[in-house]
Amino acid sequence: MTVRHNSHILSLSYGKDSLACLGAIEKLGWPLDRIIHAEIWATDTIPADLPPMVEFKEKADEIIKKRWGITVEHVKGKCTYEDVFYRIRHNSKIGNNGKIYGWPVIKRPWCTSELKKDSIHKAQQGMKTIYLGIAFDEPKRFHNLVGR
Repeated sequence: MTVRHNSHILSLSYGKDSLACLGAIEKLGWPLDRIIHAEIWATDTIPADLPPMVEFKEKADEIIKKRWGITVEHVKGKCTYEDVFYRIRHNSKIGNNGKIYGWPVIKRPWCTSELKKDSIHKAQQGMKTIYLGIAFDEPKRFHNLVGR
């Protein structure tokens, strides 16, 4: 894949906010060159999304391609949910050293950073503008959504 250094990219989750962002980009006449989505896999062979969500994304991709002429790029992280679930904690600040990560918790949702951020950041390298559709209550955690 060739990265255009003046590109404009949308990070798409298929949620209402990122789909609304796509509509806003169109309405405002802003440039858009690429759309990426970070896929999460439960295991090496099983997607984390339930079949209805897989179908929804396929249908949305068809509409996006037809309406905007852009093929959604589905990027995958280097590990699966299962890989991280059983990973042993080291250097834990909350005293969980030697224990597995296990289920993500609300205050420390390891799954977002471990399964999505690396693949998204890699795909966004060299982009001039990165569009993110965020909910009204998300600006307080904006620093978690961009950069590192």
